[in-house]
Amino acid sequence: MDSEADSTSPSVQPQSEIPEVSTNPTTATPESIAVEPSNPPEIPAARFTTNPLTGAAMLEEKLEELTAWATLPNYQLDNDSECALGGLTEYAEAGAMAFHTTNQMKSLLRLPVKRKIDVKRAITVNRQQNAQAVQAFMRGDAANPACISCSKGSGPFPICVTAAGCLRGACASCHYGGEGSRCSFRKPRKFYLISAGDVY
Repeated sequence: MDSEADSTSPSVQPQSEIPEVSTNPTTATPESIAVEPSNPPEIPAARFTTNPLTGAAMLEEKLEELTAWATLPNYQLDNDSECALGGLTEYAEAGAMAFHTTNQMKSLLRLPVKRKIDVKRAITVNRQQNAQAVQAFMRGDAANPACISCSKGSGPFPICVTAAGCLRGACASCHYGGEGSRCSFRKPRKFYLISAGDVY
């Protein structure tokens, strides 16, 4: 009887495997994951320097930009020219900044500005002699009578101007382009003769 009962009793099927669900409270869920905020790129601090013309603070980047403008090769401006950085007045200032470390420019910048820049033709300040000549014109005194070259209409400036103690006496127009030696106001160099007995 027992054998018959066993043969007719329904077979017990094994339960399908159910994955265990973790009840650990420390288990991370998408909602509990903390997202670290991305750090924004660091913005470099502004660098300041001294304006060589005014002594005031100015952005170092601005000084570099004006210096690069002043020293551009084959670049000229006249009274009516203008660009994104300014006109002839700003160009003249940029030239002074570019060459402010030269001895001649240092002497010129100690003088007060007496007139605005004015030219008969387009000029460039990408050479130190030219930048110096521009400042000499703006800060010097009108010569009366004019030097021989200026009286003939030479030079880029409309009047003959000399700056006391600067450019070895040459006027601004003659100094422009490195032609100061042609100026009749130019002080000749002094040469001293020494005898053989003075040489040690």
